[in-house]
Amino acid sequence: MTARRAVAALLEWEWPWPAWRGIPGLTSPVRRLALPAGLAVVGVGGATLGGSGKTPVAIALAAALARRGHRVVFVAHGYRASPPSPALRVAPSAEVAAVGDEALLAARALEGLAPVVVGRSRAGALSAASELGGVAVVDGLLQTSPVRLACSLLALDGARPWGSGRVLPLGDLRASPARLQAGTDEVVRVGGVDCPTAFSLSAPPRVGARVALLSSMARPSRFAEAAGALGLVPVFHVKRGDHEPLGRREREVLRTLAARHRLDGWCVDAKTSVLLTTPSERPDVGAPLSVLRQELTPSPALVDRVVRALAAWRETLTRP
Repeated sequence: MTARRAVAALLEWEWPWPAWRGIPGLTSPVRRLALPAGLAVVGVGGATLGGSGKTPVAIALAAALARRGHRVVFVAHGYRASPPSPALRVAPSAEVAAVGDEALLAARALEGLAPVVVGRSRAGALSAASELGGVAVVDGLLQTSPVRLACSLLALDGARPWGSGRVLPLGDLRASPARLQAGTDEVVRVGGVDCPTAFSLSAPPRVGARVALLSSMARPSRFAEAAGALGLVPVFHVKRGDHEPLGRREREVLRTLAARHRLDGWCVDAKTSVLLTTPSERPDVGAPLSVLRQELTPSPALVDRVVRALAAWRETLTRP
């Protein structure tokens, strides 16, 4: 194992070292970005490079605001994706390679509540969002300049809020805790009072079934702990990199593992279930899938504070 892989394994997040250097927003919690006039932008950023729970928080908040009557548009990121146009609306049946796993996950979760857009750039996606709604919830954007967001939320993992405790490149923190908190309006701890969370299985296996875990996420230990809390005792755990595409060859390997270990099923996280599902191909990995679902519920108090921030932002538009 190389030194890079060893460090990444210790931190439990997979990232091409040192690819983080070229990605906007990783060296500072504030991103220079022009915001469309008249569009209220709510940003949801994570404290760490993966594993904070920012995407589930962003999806749950978008759903809560939509249910309160706001015209919400969800702006997703397209990590490891190649959008065919500068910006596009994501259909629940889209190809994951074109829009990204988390954009597709959001489109399925928000179907009937809010449109989801993804773009080759944040500016392009926000421009498209401004034509579809009045409030944009942006996944992975903590704060902007020269104009601040209408509201900013910082998502923290309930068990390890500050990850490794070290800032990139020595650790997985995007910036120091002080800088991160200074750039946000709301600090949301996943599993805490403002954002209770619960886990469930889409198809609970029978007692005594031989089940293996399959995950594509920054912190696979969190997935294993949640599965264990639901009573699963896995035969083994296949840990894949965050957002890592799942091709035909890897599916063949998974089928071989399922046959060799006589598996009755695979337990997968939500992103892996999206990576395995395409409009043209069934997710054949040698055994049935059970998805470990994380259900977040933003508290009414948190949603109230976000709504008040949106109202205050709108008031600024009428001031001379």
